[in-house]
Amino acid sequence: MEKGIADYEAKVAMPASQQPGFQGIVLLLNRDKGEALSVSYWRDEEALKASEAFGNQLRNETAESSGMTVAEVATAEILDMQRTGPPRTGTFIRLNTVDGQADKLDAGIEMYKSQVIPVLKECPGFLASILSVNRQSGRMIVSTVWSSAQEREASDARLSDLRRKSGEAAGSGNVKVELFESAFVNMPAAAPTGS
Repeated sequence: MEKGIADYEAKVAMPASQQPGFQGIVLLLNRDKGEALSVSYWRDEEALKASEAFGNQLRNETAESSGMTVAEVATAEILDMQRTGPPRTGTFIRLNTVDGQADKLDAGIEMYKSQVIPVLKECPGFLASILSVNRQSGRMIVSTVWSSAQEREASDARLSDLRRKSGEAAGSGNVKVELFESAFVNMPAAAPTGS
């Protein structure tokens, strides 16, 4: 796992950071399941599209050399980002994915902004929340970042019902929840706080 993190920095993050419009890249791990999630951030849709050929080549080379399998490649637009400080490694993430309905996304987004964010900000250990959507597919993704695994788990009692209701508002009764830790972070363009 540690070799994989070092290889990711040298073979993925560094080349990606040289691409026009690069805004950041993170590597998230679930050590128990042997799963990894790489997320790259781009200035705008034009920069994202321009990076696609490079990204495909990099994914294929990395998967081949490491023996990993690329399960999915997805794109989304960031609509809201709340941070209490700059991004860093050693944090704990809850990734909530709703495959809803495109015509109901706005209701899910509004519920997130009006009801979920205030509760998140009251929870001990809360560091960040990122709301992303793909309006064509109806997918809504909320990533929350926590100081410790214990604080992330403790927050679930306050958030699980809101998560379900947000998913229903967006057109899906099912919210996929995944747990990760941040193993590598390079976010030069991230503002320390925002909305």
